[in-house]
Amino acid sequence: GDAETAIGDAETGRADLRQRISLPIQTPYAGVKATPFVEARGTAWTETLQEGGDAARGGVRGGAELSTILHKVTGDGYLHTLAPRVSASADVMYEETEETPIPLDAIDDPYDGAIYEAGLRALWVRPATFENFDLDVRGILRTDRERGLEDRTELGVLTEYITRYGRGVGQIGLRHDGRYDMESGETIFSRRDRKSTRLNSSHANISYAV
Repeated sequence: GDAETAIGDAETGRADLRQRISLPIQTPYAGVKATPFVEARGTAWTETLQEGGDAARGGVRGGAELSTILHKVTGDGYLHTLAPRVSASADVMYEETEETPIPLDAIDDPYDGAIYEAGLRALWVRPATFENFDLDVRGILRTDRERGLEDRTELGVLTEYITRYGRGVGQIGLRHDGRYDMESGETIFSRRDRKSTRLNSSHANISYAV
C-alpha cells in the first residue's frame, strides 16, 4: 500500500513479537465481558528517523478491557454488528533505545506508561454478495510516558470496504488506516490500500497503491 511517513518514502524492516495471557469473564450486565490481561512484547526496527540507527523496544503490560457485541439483521439483507469497548493498561516493565522508528501503523506506537482507550467497531456484512463495510474508531489517551514525553490524545481510524465486480467473478477492496494527534492536528501515520482479487484464479492477491 501507500504510506505517508514523517520522512516521505522510506524502506524499513521490523519484527514485532507479543504474548498475551487473558481471562475473559462474562458479566450479568447487558452481555458485557470483562477481560483482564498481561502482555509481554518486543519490537525491533532496521531503520529509524535518525540516520544510520536501528531501534528496539520491550516491555510487559497489565490491564483490563470491557466489551460487548450487538447484532441486527436489516431489511435489505445486511448483518449489522456493533462492538463498543473501553480499556486501561499500564506498563510493569519497559525499555527502549533512544532512536525513533519510522511511524507506519499502530505497531510503531510506543507502549510505555498508561494507555486508556475507548473504541467502537461497526461492521455491515451481506453474506449473499460478500459485500462488507468495516469501521473501527478509537480514542486513545497516553500518560506517564518515558523520556519526559507529554501526555497525548489520539484518534485512530481503520476502515475497509469490499464488494464484488464482474458478475461476481472477483472482489475489490479499499482500506484506510490512520492515527491522528488530537491536540496538534498532526497525522501520526496514514496508510491506504486497494486490493483486487479474481476468484478461481492462481493470482488471488493483487494490491495497488492509491
